[in-house]
Amino acid sequence: MQWDVVFWKHKGYSKQAAWELTCLSIQWIFEDIHVVRVVGRDSRDIKNPSTTAMQILWATLRSHIVMEEYSR
Repeated sequence: MQWDVVFWKHKGYSKQAAWELTCLSIQWIFEDIHVVRVVGRDSRDIKNPSTTAMQILWATLRSHIVMEEYSR
């Protein structure tokens, strides 16, 4: 995160604006992760716990894929 601030400051933004842009970038990342995790949020099948576990696992794996894309 510190490197983002340095990047924006190097581009001529003030310290405040650089932090705002950095925080906005982080917000976008968490929003993208939320989109794929929301599948597991409401998956509660009392009659079939295997389905519930599968949906939660799938959502978790998808969120890791999103995080990996951002770390490239």
